[in-house]
Amino acid sequence: KMLVQKCQEKRSKPGKPYRLNAEQLEVIALYVSVLEPEFARRDDPSKPFLHAAKVLMTMILVGGGGCGKTTLLNDVQVPLCETYYTPEGVRKQAPSNKAARGVGGTTIHTGQGLNPESSLRTYALAPKAEVKRKLELTITNAGAKFIDEFSMLQAVLNHADALRSTY
Repeated sequence: KMLVQKCQEKRSKPGKPYRLNAEQLEVIALYVSVLEPEFARRDDPSKPFLHAAKVLMTMILVGGGGCGKTTLLNDVQVPLCETYYTPEGVRKQAPSNKAARGVGGTTIHTGQGLNPESSLRTYALAPKAEVKRKLELTITNAGAKFIDEFSMLQAVLNHADALRSTY
């Protein structure tokens, strides 16, 4: 019930009826089948959210243009994860400004404190003190991370994102 209410509050197209197709329902069922048992087993039942440090799943959604990946992300997946991890515990990123605006997030460069030169050189990826503080604030408490337009992500930028997250 809480999930349905959150999804209705966060709708990107208020007032427009939205129906999940069978494949979209399967994706949501996968999410819930992993999150719900962990939620029931959380260490402190007085806190209504999951701890962000525990990795529960990695999921990549692939589909043709216009099949509803971003709509599913904005209208169902993000509100679902905000229910389990709090809004501050959900990171939304994309490789380009346009895609980042579409999900209400940031570019991967901005989110990781990268500049065009540092994302292409492995030796330049070790964060300096200022960037490290920024990463501690944004990454440490993140329980869910969404990358929209993942197929448009260059391999070197994906590597830089993963390495900086590890640091």
